[in-house]
Parts: sequence; C-alpha cells; structure tokens
Amino acid sequence: MWTFAALLLATILFSGCGAVTVKNGSTPSGGGATASLQSIQCTNTAVVGAASDSCAVSLTGPATGAGVVVNLSSSNSAVVIPSSVTIPSGATSVTFNILIAAVATAQSTTIDATVAGVSANVVIQLHPSAPMLTVNATSVSFGSVPVSTSSTQSVTLASTGSEPVTVSSVSVTGTGFSISGATFPVTLAPGQSVVLSVAFAPSASGSQTGQLTVVSNSASTPTNAISLTGTGVVAAHSVTLTWDAPVSSPDPVAGYNVYRTASGGTSYQLLNTGIETLTTYADYAVQSGLTYTYIVRSVDAQGVESAPSNTTTATIP
Repeated sequence: MWTFAALLLATILFSGCGAVTVKNGSTPSGGGATASLQSIQCTNTAVVGAASDSCAVSLTGPATGAGVVVNLSSSNSAVVIPSSVTIPSGATSVTFNILIAAVATAQSTTIDATVAGVSANVVIQLHPSAPMLTVNATSVSFGSVPVSTSSTQSVTLASTGSEPVTVSSVSVTGTGFSISGATFPVTLAPGQSVVLSVAFAPSASGSQTGQLTVVSNSASTPTNAISLTGTGVVAAHSVTLTWDAPVSSPDPVAGYNVYRTASGGTSYQLLNTGIETLTTYADYAVQSGLTYTYIVRSVDAQGVESAPSNTTTATIP
C-alpha cells in the first residue's frame, strides 16, 4: 500500500568552528622553526552541559627543527586543556582535546595559544544543561460535535532539552472536556515523548471552552496552557460510515482520514479533525436534499496516507 520512511531526530547544539588570527606579528618560534603561529580553532564554539571538544593550532608554514611548542591557557577553570602541545617538524598544525565541565549559568572561556610572543585565541560559550518540555499545540479546536457523542484529538508532550524533564501534573477544565493516555507524574528522558488523548463530549448544544494545563520542571516554560474549544450541536440527519481495516499493509496503521464531496464534485474535503482510530465515522454535518460521496484513507504513525478506498454515496432526505 505504502511504505514507512524511518524518522531520525538529531539535535546538533551550537556546532560551528571558531578561529581567530594572530595578534602580535610573526616572530619565529623556538626549536629552529621559521613558521609562526597562524590561528587556533575549536570544533564547537558553544557547548551545552559537560562535554569534550577538539581544537587545533596552525602555523603559517611547516615546523622545522625539533618542532614548535605551543603554550596553551584557558580563562575558565571549567575548561581543562593541556598546558602545551608540540607541532612536529614538517607539520603545519596539531589537534588536542579539551574537557568541559557542566556550568550552572551561561558563561564563556577564552583559550589562548602562544608561540614565541605571537598569540591567537578562540572563545567558547558555555551553557548550562537544562530540562525542556515542548508541547505540540497551543490550542485545540473540536469544531461541531453532535450531542451525546465524543470527538478525540491528540496532544504530544516531548522532552527536547539536554536533561530529563518531569511532568508533574496535567489537568483539564471546561464542560465536556477530558484527558486520558498517561499517568502523572512522569519523567521523560531527552528525546522521549508522551501522547495525551483530549476528548470533547457535549451533553447539550452550545459553545464550550476549556483549558488543558501541563506543569513540569521545564527551564523554558514550566506551565503550558492549551485552550480548548468545541460546540455541541443537535443533528437532524447523519451518515454513519464503516469500513474494514487493511489486512495486507506492510506498515502499521495508526488511524484513518475520512473525506467527503457533494454530489458531482471532484474535490474531497477532510472531515475528521484528528485521526480516527476506529473503523467507523458519523458525519452529522449533512444537509437535506443533497447526495454525498465518501472515501477513507488509512494513515501511518508519520501521517503518511494510503491510496483511497472505494467510494460510497449517501442521499440525505
């Protein structure tokens, strides 16, 4: 039917390469070398939490004699570097590793390289590691929902920081709104997520508003407030659709999308506001005297749809 494409999420934090040029002329280095210091570079010029990094110092030309000794220093004790490195004879550069300890506040360090009075430096920004929670919606609208029925949508809570985030509570207010799908408190490691099912089941006609509140130890937004809206309606007519689940799909089916067009039309409109997980759907937004044509498409976990089902029609009295 259709195939999955694996989804790989990677976060590259503050990657870059910083380098500065020589500040003090071009005095020949020791060990018989005739080349002078040119620059110092580090792979990452901004780092989150504890980490290691790779840096390199370069000369204007090949080292001669016994090689060139480069003296190193760091302005921040959170960054541990070797006191010196040697560029071998015939080489123009040498790499070395540095160790960066976790910091509690944002700060920086300047790494200096010096050869015979000639110096260069590179600045690395240090950022504290922190838990971060990302919510994939700021509002959820259920539209019109027939009285005594229920409509469900999903809200995803994801840990997007460098430390685990703890969601301490999730609550909902508003007539007819409810949540399910997880138990709190819950701790999510970086990259993990949890999906909430938010439902609206009106018991009477009329507009309703509510709020979903998520409380966590996220460094950015410890409290997320998601507005909820929906309208209960009394339908004079409805069309109930049922279908069979695919039995030969190579990809797991996450749910279904239902589409409709009026008689004679070729452009189909998506009816459901969230993926339908059951193999049935009730269309209450129909008008007397019209004929409607319906199709259903299955959907995988990434939102990729299948080819359409066969069509079916319904004429409203």
